[in-house]
Amino acid sequence: MDNQKMLRFDAIKNYFPIPWSVHIEITEQCYAKCSQCYAEHHKGRHMDFDCYRQILSSLKEIGVRFITLTGGDPVTYPWLTEAITEAKKNDFAVVIISSGIGVDRDLCSRLFDSGLNEFHISLNGSTQFINNLSRSHYTEAINAIKFVKEQNIVCVACWVARKDNFHDLQNYINLCLEMKVDRIFILKNKRNIFGDIDGPLSDEDITEITEILKPFVAQKYVTVEACFTELSTMIKGRNLPLILRQCTGGIDHFDIFVDGSFSPCRKTNIREPASNMTHYWNYSEKLMQKRMNNHFRVCQ
Repeated sequence: MDNQKMLRFDAIKNYFPIPWSVHIEITEQCYAKCSQCYAEHHKGRHMDFDCYRQILSSLKEIGVRFITLTGGDPVTYPWLTEAITEAKKNDFAVVIISSGIGVDRDLCSRLFDSGLNEFHISLNGSTQFINNLSRSHYTEAINAIKFVKEQNIVCVACWVARKDNFHDLQNYINLCLEMKVDRIFILKNKRNIFGDIDGPLSDEDITEITEILKPFVAQKYVTVEACFTELSTMIKGRNLPLILRQCTGGIDHFDIFVDGSFSPCRKTNIREPASNMTHYWNYSEKLMQKRMNNHFRVCQ
């Protein structure tokens, strides 16, 4: 397969012939308490490791090169270092996203030895007070950043834009720069597991965020989640590619759940059974049709 050719966007079908990346939910377990969380981590299941191996094999076969291990919190997965080692054997670039709980020097050393490419840590404020308005374990997240940086693993701080923390954004950026965080990833505040948006932003709030972020986006120190189109459009205006003016779930990536089933995005009720594992990206046109039929908007 000509991977570069297949990565070209198909404007007629409105998707990439193969996905740029895939998010794999290796566990539902998580000890953080986050009011904006949409994951069903209370179920606490771990992905079977043989299932994980089969998934990697299928993804490699269709040409995927980037995977993100999600949860829950991947740090709780009993075979995390083995999962990364297995992915690297199959030539994947690997990212994990964690709350920072349970991250210590020993774990970071093992992750480095396994070949982890990036470690993303969720942190919603420059102080414990502001962070704890929407998520727990501030100290653990700060310490995790320090441990990750000690191993020279690329460290990305993940910040959910909310009513109770947007005024802290400049201080947050200053803290990340001081701690030598490699990048900041800005996420949209989505509906939680109960269907509510906790701490929604107004248009005026997003305008304020835009003015702070513009120079850092230009420097590529800050990136914005694809589905946060309100913010991306304000920052880049006409320079924002059409593909990024909508949710890209099922267009350039998709999600695989702990049971092996999959979806264009985990925040939808569209899910394909694990029995179709060997045909992950062949479902793209079908999922896109479902999106159009349902007037599907995952983050509204």
